[in-house]
Amino acid sequence: MDYAKREYYRARNEWKTLNEEKDSIEKIEKMAWSEFYAAVMGYVDDNNLASPFTKKKTEDENDSKMSFDDEVVKSAYRQAALRSHPDKESGNEELFQELSQAKQEGNLNKFIDCAKQLDVSIEDISISHVEALEQEVEKMRKSVLDMTSSPHWVWFHSSKNKKQLIIERICNASTEEQGQ
Repeated sequence: MDYAKREYYRARNEWKTLNEEKDSIEKIEKMAWSEFYAAVMGYVDDNNLASPFTKKKTEDENDSKMSFDDEVVKSAYRQAALRSHPDKESGNEELFQELSQAKQEGNLNKFIDCAKQLDVSIEDISISHVEALEQEVEKMRKSVLDMTSSPHWVWFHSSKNKKQLIIERICNASTEEQGQ
């Protein structure tokens, strides 16, 4: 097995593992955010303070998406799209939508998962494919770290006393920041 194929399989396995971890963390993170938001807003209302959530967080979107203009990927995408298109007798609308979303996002891992379900293989794996997969793995690793180190995650997993202290600190820092 050549180097590119070995690295491809390594990156794919790492992505799959991280994707499962991210999915389970996202469920907890959403619940944590909901409870945290309600607790903070209750504190804000009780103490007649301004909301600390008035600033909009902007995502720094790194343009490291895999190009679906690559001939190997483009060919595999066409095959997968033809096999899953809802207008075809054997079409799979849900899989076709996932495939389209993967292309729109430039998410090679998601595309490969869809293609595998349709028995479409990507031939001639190149180093650029492996690099794109590794970038997606890094992006997912960062996403998991961001979720698990967020204030609402820390708050959610803290004791009752520490939760109150976290809310007070956030609200006080926000009030000081808005007063400047």
